[in-house]
Amino acid sequence: SGLDGIGGGAAASCCTGACGGDVLHVCGLDAARQRASDASELYGDALDNNVTAFITLDVAADAQSVVVRLQVTAAAGATQRAFLGAGVFGGATADQIKPSGSGAMLSLGVPHMTPGKTSTMSVRIVPDDMSALLGFLAEGRAYAAIWTSENTDGELRGQLGAPECYESRIVGTDWTNSGGSLVHPYAFANILFSKMEASYAVLLQLATDDARLFPGEPVQAQVNDVMGASLLPSALSTASDAYYYRRQRTDDPSLFDTIWLQSGVVNRGDAEEKVYAVGHMAGMGVVNGLKAQGANVVIMSNSPDNYMMMANMSQALPCRQLISAHDSLFTMARARQSDWLTVWSLNEGQPDSRMTLEPRYYAHPFVVQTGETGQGIMERFGMSEKELYNNNPAVGDIGALSLGTVLCVVPNWLKTIGGNGQKICAAPN
Repeated sequence: SGLDGIGGGAAASCCTGACGGDVLHVCGLDAARQRASDASELYGDALDNNVTAFITLDVAADAQSVVVRLQVTAAAGATQRAFLGAGVFGGATADQIKPSGSGAMLSLGVPHMTPGKTSTMSVRIVPDDMSALLGFLAEGRAYAAIWTSENTDGELRGQLGAPECYESRIVGTDWTNSGGSLVHPYAFANILFSKMEASYAVLLQLATDDARLFPGEPVQAQVNDVMGASLLPSALSTASDAYYYRRQRTDDPSLFDTIWLQSGVVNRGDAEEKVYAVGHMAGMGVVNGLKAQGANVVIMSNSPDNYMMMANMSQALPCRQLISAHDSLFTMARARQSDWLTVWSLNEGQPDSRMTLEPRYYAHPFVVQTGETGQGIMERFGMSEKELYNNNPAVGDIGALSLGTVLCVVPNWLKTIGGNGQKICAAPN
């Protein structure tokens, strides 16, 4: 979705399918699960279009809090501005301002802007009214804004909406390291396509464990259409660029520590913060063609043999989570009041393995068919309304499901009912 609002126009998106810390999705919102996950690009004429921002919002696994990440990129010649704050507001459409007298639904603190650099910040927030926030997101009436004293309604602003999410596992040709061990290079890529404007955000992540290392240093990355034309204005340079992020303090969530890092557009999979490459150079016809015909991602190395690896992108699948260094099938199950055996049955591999950047199902994707109701689905799989909602917060009204809606279902095996109307796991006598 997009807008022509305060300070200019912006492209925006939100992920309600497999979509991008403590919330890692397959589809780029630091991003795969069926969650109310939103992202928005923000920019404005008041800053001569030399400063842009990109924000992502994910409902955390506890379904009670949200994780918001904000990155601000300023061109080298951008005019320095002192931001006063950032937040998420509702309800207002792209051409409206929030209702008079209402404050931010989510207050994000004060972001920083440094000419020639990208800064990022992340914060976990428990909204005062989660249902209202999710409602505005579903209606397309939530927006993010960064304001200054000169423009209190938003120096930078972008409407939040739902993107189409594409992904790819990138597996390179094996190589032998100096110790004689065989290495299987691996990376993961996401693209978030806006549904309303010709804009998209790209997230590239490289595995960092010894068994899957990329040889040498990545020096260039491209995301191309099937004819080889780049999706972005130019190839992504991965030379180290200084950036910083503001980390929320655990002892006082209202305070942040500022940490300087070195990173490029290709992210390390174990990095606390990720950087998105945001593009908006093609018309909607071109973007639609890319989605229909496919796109591919290429990552190139500075190794003597000019090593590269590439893969085709495809639409992301729902009900999956991208494994981080802190995740396992056990933590995934615990977060959703499930059990590790149920989660393991959905996935391949050993239950104890922790392969970062590998997508893993945490629930069964269930497509609503004609005649099926939320109440009937809950009874069939032995789930309470709270359990179904926690796994599907993007579905506004479970009592009014549309045909074709994809739900993430975690059965309670002791209560699940089979086709004969009987419980499949009878209690022992």
